[in-house]
Amino acid sequence: MIVLAQPFRVIAHRSHLFSTLVVFAALLATVLLTACGAEEPALPPADASVPAGSDTAAAPAAPAPPADPVMSEPLSVVASNPLLADLVQNVGGELVQVEVLVEAGVDAHTWQSTPRDSASISQADIVVSNGTGLSSAVEKLIANAASAEAVQVVASEGLEPRELVELPFPGGDGHGHAMEHGDEHGAELAGRLLIGDGETGALSVIDLETGHVHQDEFDLGSRAGRIYPTGSGRFAIAVSSDANAVNIIDGGLYLEEHGDHFDLIERDVSLLGIDLTGDRPVHMYVGDEWATVYYDGSGDFLLINE
Repeated sequence: MIVLAQPFRVIAHRSHLFSTLVVFAALLATVLLTACGAEEPALPPADASVPAGSDTAAAPAAPAPPADPVMSEPLSVVASNPLLADLVQNVGGELVQVEVLVEAGVDAHTWQSTPRDSASISQADIVVSNGTGLSSAVEKLIANAASAEAVQVVASEGLEPRELVELPFPGGDGHGHAMEHGDEHGAELAGRLLIGDGETGALSVIDLETGHVHQDEFDLGSRAGRIYPTGSGRFAIAVSSDANAVNIIDGGLYLEEHGDHFDLIERDVSLLGIDLTGDRPVHMYVGDEWATVYYDGSGDFLLINE
């Protein structure tokens, strides 16, 4: 755990969501064993005997030694992303030959298939995908191209996805009621809007209360493809996949508790100097208390607690 100065606590994990993938690995191993099972060598009948009048002494027939295992062609497996491909390869070993649809560093949301992808899926013995709508293009291609004999394994099958919900601004208590002593602020406060340039790393700020525009207030070094507010609404997380960077911006507006009431604090917008670089940060989920950044290039993920 890396504990930073409040209000952020960042935990960096070098793992692959073990609790979920262990179940998936067990399922995949079962599929491979079923597909690669071999028949046991036949034993002589239990009542086999020596013919009457034979000079050979009767003796129990010894079972034939087991035949040497015959190495058949490895199973052809197509995985939708590198994380699943790595898992299949580690489970299947020499029994599988794995191809990846969405290569490392490619955004699954903008990925486009090729005729070769369709051919690979149509010839695959096993097709492994993520599911949950991670990439509609991948799921549609698998549905159209996979053969009827292919075994399809969906990693997210049986899991209950969590939906993104709109979180209240801290001027309320989460139930539509303004906080005591903050009523006058809750009605007037409009907040601040962050706008990332689609071609450069410039980040502009618009004060929605005054209408003032702070053009190119910050330089993130690369365009921020995604900007997310945190659970409280005070901070924003900007994900720059092209630069392998994640930046955290303090919006400068928050409520400070003083015993039986809260005071509204207004400060300048600032860019926090926290190094969250990683291999291809693309996906992100923001919950009530935790935000999760997924680094698609390495399979790592980052947990941020406000």
